[in-house]
Amino acid sequence: MRLTSFNRAAFILILVLSHGPVWVGAETSLKKTTAFQTYYEKILRLKPFAYWPADEGAGSILYDRSGNGNNGKIYSVPWREDFLQFDNDFYQWIEVPHHKTFDSGAFSFGGWVYHCFDQNPQNESRVGAIVMGQPLQSNGKWGAIWGDKLNTGAFLLRYFVPPKGKTAWLEVASGGEQDALGSMEAKVQLPHSSWQHVIYTYDVGNAVLYFNGQPVRQRNQVPHKPADTPLVIGGGRWGTFNV
Repeated sequence: MRLTSFNRAAFILILVLSHGPVWVGAETSLKKTTAFQTYYEKILRLKPFAYWPADEGAGSILYDRSGNGNNGKIYSVPWREDFLQFDNDFYQWIEVPHHKTFDSGAFSFGGWVYHCFDQNPQNESRVGAIVMGQPLQSNGKWGAIWGDKLNTGAFLLRYFVPPKGKTAWLEVASGGEQDALGSMEAKVQLPHSSWQHVIYTYDVGNAVLYFNGQPVRQRNQVPHKPADTPLVIGGGRWGTFNV
């Protein structure tokens, strides 16, 4: 898979959703080679509930390669040289219909992220993007996902770029609680212009955030409230809030 330059917040999606904890691995690069195929096969052997390698290269559907039919509808996200590019200037996201398995009390999700948001201007208090989560409310409208009020579904894995910053900070919001694992307070960083592997696992209150195969934040008694809302991949600070 080839990389190219970006202008705004952008990331590539090679994502997996599992019912229960999964092996998180520590590979740091993917290419359309034998190594990529081996990685692909490793994921499928785990029997994930959903797997979106984002290898279509065109079209408006992100296909679930797990065989479980959790295909996502692509909203205004362009394909660029075999990958999906999120510009954060538009209403861009991928929406996967809700499935009862999403309501599980044990799950893992995440994937490869390439963050290259331009430096946050001084007058923006919080700029960033959703990697994966449930930002929609039960009425189908977008909830408040930034700021002091968090009015969304069950969980969000997201990152934001601080004022005058470039390196982003990772955050998990869960059960209506922001920074549920303290990763933002600890300033767990998502470097600029490089591939990073991020996985979040949750098992009945016990939550772990993995970064390139290593646990970077862990916490017990993390709240989680299952929501009957779609799973969303992508969506930026302004590109979703006003929808």
